[in-house]
Amino acid sequence: MSEIVKIVQDLMNLPQHLCNACGKCCKIALYRGCLSYEEVKKIAESLTEDPFAIQSTKDFLTIFEPFESVEEARKVDNAFVSKIYERFGNDSKVTFFHCRFVGENKCLIHEDRPDLCRAYPVVSERTIFFDECGYQQQCLINCQRINQILEKFEEYKKRMAQKSE
Repeated sequence: MSEIVKIVQDLMNLPQHLCNACGKCCKIALYRGCLSYEEVKKIAESLTEDPFAIQSTKDFLTIFEPFESVEEARKVDNAFVSKIYERFGNDSKVTFFHCRFVGENKCLIHEDRPDLCRAYPVVSERTIFFDECGYQQQCLINCQRINQILEKFEEYKKRMAQKSE
């Protein structure tokens, strides 16, 4: 079992060399898909949310700040903003954020960047990538492999349950 966990953990980490170092993921970002700034602040100030969720949200807000307007975000990457609205609808209250520590296509704190940045991107079928992101293809492959592992695990559980009956 621990071998399977190790395989999934490895699939959750994408190799750094896939990054194109374009800086787009720092210049324009979302939190948990499509939350508004108000929703993000509410999580950070929550007393009932999972402590990990609260801390990761606080970490996000120390690194990223909201754009003043959607038009400002569109200046950074119009195609990405359009992709978000196509997926979530034009009436969504999504807030686009940008990193406080990005200079000319360069992270000013790269060597000391927070874990949140080091963990990006999240290997998930819901992750939305920029058009030329070097991680996108590998993420899709890894998601498929993880889903296959989970399907086999579910089959194994069913067989074990049937044997114990």
